[in-house]
Amino acid sequence: MRSRSDRSRVLDSAARGLSVLRSVYRSGDPKQLAEVSAETGIDKAGVLRALSTLSSEGIIRRDPATGGYLPDMRAWIYLMPSVQPGLSFVAAVQAALDRLSEATEVTAGMVLPAGPRTTAAAMWSEPRTAMHYDAARAPSSAPLHATAPGKCLLAWMSEAELDQYLAHPLERMTRRTITSLVRLRRELARVRRTGYATHVGELSAGVCGLALPVHTTDGTVRGALTLAIPGDSVEGYADSLLPALRRAQEDVSRLLGYEAWAEFVRQADGAHPAMMSPWDTPDPGFGEGPVRPVRSIARMIRLVAAVLRQPRGVSVREVARQRGLEKTTAWRLLNTLVAGDVLWQDGPQRRYRVSPRFWLRQSPILRTATSLNRLVEEVLRRVAAATEATAVLVLPDREMRHSVVCRFALPPTPLCFHPEN
Repeated sequence: MRSRSDRSRVLDSAARGLSVLRSVYRSGDPKQLAEVSAETGIDKAGVLRALSTLSSEGIIRRDPATGGYLPDMRAWIYLMPSVQPGLSFVAAVQAALDRLSEATEVTAGMVLPAGPRTTAAAMWSEPRTAMHYDAARAPSSAPLHATAPGKCLLAWMSEAELDQYLAHPLERMTRRTITSLVRLRRELARVRRTGYATHVGELSAGVCGLALPVHTTDGTVRGALTLAIPGDSVEGYADSLLPALRRAQEDVSRLLGYEAWAEFVRQADGAHPAMMSPWDTPDPGFGEGPVRPVRSIARMIRLVAAVLRQPRGVSVREVARQRGLEKTTAWRLLNTLVAGDVLWQDGPQRRYRVSPRFWLRQSPILRTATSLNRLVEEVLRRVAAATEATAVLVLPDREMRHSVVCRFALPPTPLCFHPEN
């Protein structure tokens, strides 16, 4: 439970919208309203309002065939010029996982919290050996107490957070899953003492795990690196695999730090032109409709888009001025996004930036968006070369009132129209 002072820092309606958005983005298949409600614990009426607002902002879309909700890839086409630091960061983490998988000859993964009681794998790397754990078979989410990465998160929780987790029944996944509170507390004490966690057939039969926590420079545990080992035992594996796992732990923990992120930002400076985005429009004014949208969710989406375009970070004052918000409202929206792990406040000036963990969570979407972006750019280049004219991709803004130049390609001629001039 959040304290009263914590609640005053965030906007609950925006936080609920963020939970709904995460639920939709967590699955590759269309998500039904009832599924989102069950996952988030928000009543169906609240979920419907959040889904309708996110749809109107172009962040998700409704699949006409199933009626479920999916990420809207058009949003990522708009955002792609602003995500170069995130792409570089994700590539660096993936490289660390690839090195770990190659060194250990088993499947390596980066696992993050997916809610108060579950984890989800953000990234996997599989070795070239014939026998290894197939990451495609991994569950989309798993209870914390049933996996090695989840035990890492539990072991370094505060006592209050751990007590809250243990207040609920421990779900049994297999016959080996620990469901005894005494046994689990004893296991977590061992994890804290040794620094690593294991699971042996506790999530699914025939698969073991070895994990180390990933933390930032202040010691806060942000996730875990894990090795998935086929078999029914980790005996004899831990001693040989831990050195490589610890090297990867150091690499990824360093990448999560402010100095490493600042370097990604410096490398990306000037790499992409600053194009207009559909979220540059004024504070949304909603008309009458069958479902009343949630203004705070729309404001939150536009605020994230604004921060994405400022990889060096923004202050509360800058956000309030850019978005035409009261400073208190801007501050509460920013802190809602910090609490939701979308933004962080780091560095000497304590400015708000997009959190590296946000990029890790979005890595599957980023891969798809990057492929789509390359395809769009290639088509535009071919059109420009064939016609000797500037080829432009134009999409409508959120209110469907204005056109927005999203991408363009210049022809190989000395005189041509440039959309930015």
